[in-house]
Amino acid sequence: MITAGILIRLIVAVQPSATIDMSTWVVVAETVVDGGDIYATGRVSWTAIWPLMLGALMHLSNLTGIYFYIFVRILLLLNDLILLFIIKAITEKLNYSYTDSLKAQLLYFLNPLTVIITIFHPQFGSIAFTALLGSYYLTISSSSRPNLLSSLLAALGTAVKQITLPALIAFTLYARSWKEMALLPLLTLFIFLFMLSPYYIYNPDLIETTVFGYMSRSGYFGFWGSVYEYFPGIFTELMQYKRMFVLIAFTTSALLAARAKSLGRSLPEAIQISLMGFLLLTPGWAIQYLYWLLPFGSIVKIGRKQMFLYSVFGSLAYLEYFYGDWYVNPQLFLPFVYLTIFWWLQEIFKTDP
Repeated sequence: MITAGILIRLIVAVQPSATIDMSTWVVVAETVVDGGDIYATGRVSWTAIWPLMLGALMHLSNLTGIYFYIFVRILLLLNDLILLFIIKAITEKLNYSYTDSLKAQLLYFLNPLTVIITIFHPQFGSIAFTALLGSYYLTISSSSRPNLLSSLLAALGTAVKQITLPALIAFTLYARSWKEMALLPLLTLFIFLFMLSPYYIYNPDLIETTVFGYMSRSGYFGFWGSVYEYFPGIFTELMQYKRMFVLIAFTTSALLAARAKSLGRSLPEAIQISLMGFLLLTPGWAIQYLYWLLPFGSIVKIGRKQMFLYSVFGSLAYLEYFYGDWYVNPQLFLPFVYLTIFWWLQEIFKTDP
């Protein structure tokens, strides 16, 4: 399995890339190497953790003559391997049977949607989820007392890509003490502000616009994409209040995680539910967000049929997005993706813990 997954990723890794994100990574990496302001490129809305990695990879590319995009994909391949081993370690710690553990690993590592988004696209959200899964592993491996390293990893994962905040909300709700409950958001805020402070001091207005004021392309996919497609006038009116809708999405994800805890659901189930709620409602939707439900979804036993269908429809939706018309074609498969998420969500809630 590991060999097959690596070979598939290597084949994809050496293919020339023309995705929007890869062109962004080139611009950002060159800016880092030249000592410029990454936020002035208009392509960065997160902390400098990933841009600094890209800068290091561009240095390697310049030194070796090997294409930059290959280094990016190899880094994300190595991250996928680490994530796979964490999934294996978690399932063993939770006393899964050999078959259930293997299914969890297969659902992630040989999942076409994983390969498409992490290697082909390539998106760095998988690095954030590796930290979050590592945090969960440390949580279940430690005693009942709070684990500082676990909290640090969860905070770091969210700081890498702040859109994973719904997962951090679930981590916070499941904290084993008030101290840990306070530590998680404080650590996240500290890392986030620490990484932003050099740029903020230099150009505060730019940071406020590109990071704190950032909204993704609003509603061209998913639920909001359907509104845009069939009711463009209503869509335009509603998007004047998109920040309110993002707040509603975050609030809903937090309420879903709290409900999951009250019903005795496990932390991975609560994280999965929280991410589903946000994914269903957020107007700041991008096609690579389909990856969100794969890491923790693979270790949740409930809804594996739904995860399989989600991966199939998600892969088709991505291919439609990349090879078809940018605004319309993704709507062909994304309604099926959303129906599957609703089904998956219902399956988790109705199944006894």
